[in-house]
Amino acid sequence: ASVDMYRRILLEGCRSLEIDCCDGDDGEPDVTHVHALTTRIKFEQVLMAINETAFAGKSDSLPVTISLEMHCSAVQQQRCAELLRTVFRERLLLPQDVLSMRQSEGDAGTRLTPDDLRGRVMVKGDAGT
Repeated sequence: ASVDMYRRILLEGCRSLEIDCCDGDDGEPDVTHVHALTTRIKFEQVLMAINETAFAGKSDSLPVTISLEMHCSAVQQQRCAELLRTVFRERLLLPQDVLSMRQSEGDAGTRLTPDDLRGRVMVKGDAGT
């Protein structure tokens, strides 16, 4: 695992990332590829690299989707949530944001398009095994 790898793939145009999170020995979540022999890096460093790089270019405003594979304890899962909110701030798409965006379109059933979500980070999670 490498922070620079996340930067590189974003700069190459990738808009969908998978991050495998696991408990860090110091109480801060780590990123690694579970079941593979890779080094661990800090979850916060990965998020900061994504935040700095994902929307760096003029044409890089399309939304980014992060798929989290969660292998963390409940305490470190909570820490992951805190870091997502702290690092991405208003870029992080929260459920209330989706509802607000739909209501501004005049129809709560309106589907949002990638154009509606420009500059945003969407996170989906998987409990992992």
